[in-house]
Parts: sequence; structure tokens; C-alpha cells
Amino acid sequence: MRLDFDSQGKSVRVYDYCYRTLDTPDSEWSDRLTTTSSRGNIIAPLNVAQLYEFKVRAVNSKGPGDWSQTVSILVR
Repeated sequence: MRLDFDSQGKSVRVYDYCYRTLDTPDSEWSDRLTTTSSRGNIIAPLNVAQLYEFKVRAVNSKGPGDWSQTVSILVR
């Protein structure tokens, strides 16, 4: 799956993101993953026909921001 999100400006050093399955209530978030790009982040392997939830936050020289609202994506 490819994860894209809106860039938060030039002051951002990296972005953190996490994901989890939505098959069980309160499932654990993945380890925190880090990227320098808001576009073209490939997440694999994921299970086909599984619903996943994602969240992202920006990190700048003052530290990490708040986590975004979550978004749910069904893998095809």
C-alpha cells in the first residue's frame, strides 16, 4: 500500500506514522515508522481484504507534533 499525506512545510525534519488492523478492538499500533517524504511511502506486506487504520505526525526542531486524526483503508 502507498501512504500519501499533506506536507507540513519546510521546517519539518521527518514524519512519524503508525498503523494497526481494525479486526479486533484496541489492537496494538505498529512500531513507529519514520520518513522524510509525505508522498510515496510504501507499507508492505499487508493482508488483502484487511481494514487498517493509520495516523501521522510531523517532527521539527521543537519535537513531535500531535498525531493526526486516523484514517481507515481497506487493502485490495
